[in-house]
Amino acid sequence: MVASHNQRALVLEARGQPLSLADVPIPDVCPGSAIVKVLVTNIGPLTRRILTGQVPVPLEPPVVPCAQTIGHIHELGPDSTSLDVGQLYETNGRMEDGTFAQYARMPLENIAPLNEELLVIKMGYTFADLSLLGPAAIAMGGLCEVDVHAGDSVIVAPATGLYGGSCVQVALAMGARVVAASRNDSLLTKMGSTFESTGRLTAVKLTGNLEIDTAALKKATGSVRGADVFVDWSPLASGKSTHFQAGLGALRPFGRCALLGGADGNVEIPYLHIMWKSFRLQGRYMFDRKHTLQLIKLLESGQLKLGSGDGSGVNIRAFKIDEVEEAMDAAERELRWGDQVVLGIGQ
Repeated sequence: MVASHNQRALVLEARGQPLSLADVPIPDVCPGSAIVKVLVTNIGPLTRRILTGQVPVPLEPPVVPCAQTIGHIHELGPDSTSLDVGQLYETNGRMEDGTFAQYARMPLENIAPLNEELLVIKMGYTFADLSLLGPAAIAMGGLCEVDVHAGDSVIVAPATGLYGGSCVQVALAMGARVVAASRNDSLLTKMGSTFESTGRLTAVKLTGNLEIDTAALKKATGSVRGADVFVDWSPLASGKSTHFQAGLGALRPFGRCALLGGADGNVEIPYLHIMWKSFRLQGRYMFDRKHTLQLIKLLESGQLKLGSGDGSGVNIRAFKIDEVEEAMDAAERELRWGDQVVLGIGQ
C-alpha cells in the first residue's frame, strides 16, 4: 500500500512558526480521493501571510499546506471512473494532506486531467509553465461570472499585477477586446509587445486624475458607449486609488463590473450613476471546476498561450522544497505580471 512509505513534506506546526521539513507518511487513498505525485506547486504573493494568519484562511495546524499544483496521479480511490494512474493533472483547493510535499491526497472533483502528449511533448510546455494555470483560473472565474464573450470590450485595472495580467491574457484568449490599465508604464509596454499579434489589446497609463483616466479608458474601448465589462483587481491598501471610479465611468449602459481584488476597506461607488446606467456589480472569489476545464480547453486548443518561452514576457523561478523561505520571499517581492514562483518538488 502507498501509506506504508514516508515522504518529505513541509509542515506548519503552529501559526507564526516557519515551515519545517519533515518525513511524514504518504496519506492513505480513500473513496472520493486520489494520491497525487507533486511535480510543481505554486507559491503566491500571499502564501506567507496565509500561513501566519494575516490572511484569514482556515488552517488547523499541524498541517501540510496546499496550493495549485501540477503533477501525476499516483493512486486512485475505488470509486474513480474517469482518471488514470500516471495521468498528468492540475489541481487546487484542499488545505490538509496538501501539496507542499512529494505526495498529496486530493478530492477527485478537484483534479483536472491534462493532455501530457499534447501540452508537454507537442507544444513544449514545461511543468512549471503549466503552473500558470493557477492565476489564470482565478481570472477565468471572474470573467465567466460576468459573461464575457468573444467580441466584448473588457477593461482590466490594475492590469500589471500577477492576477490582473493573467486576466488580460485569458480575456484575449476568450476573444475579447481588452483595455489594460495601470500606472506602470514599462510593464504596459511589455504587455503591449507581448500581445501585439492579437490586435485586440490597448494599453492605458493611469494618471490618478479621475476625469482624464475615465476619458482615456472610454476612448480606448473604441466605442462612444464604453466598455461591456470592467474587471477590478484592486490590491490591498488601494482605497485612495481613482481607477475604480474611472473604470465604472467608462462602462456602457447595462455594463458589468467584476470585483476580484483584495481592497481591505470600503470603496466609494457612484450610486446614482450605477442606478441610471443599470450596471451590474458582481463579486467573485476564486473559481469553479467548470472554469478550470474551460481554461484547459483554451490552452489545449492553442488559444491561450502560457509559459516562459521567448517573447512570452514570463519569468518563472523554481525553488527546491528546502528553499521554501526563499521562495516565499521572492513571491512577496514579485507581485507583477510576468513573474511566477514555484516549488519544484518532484522534478
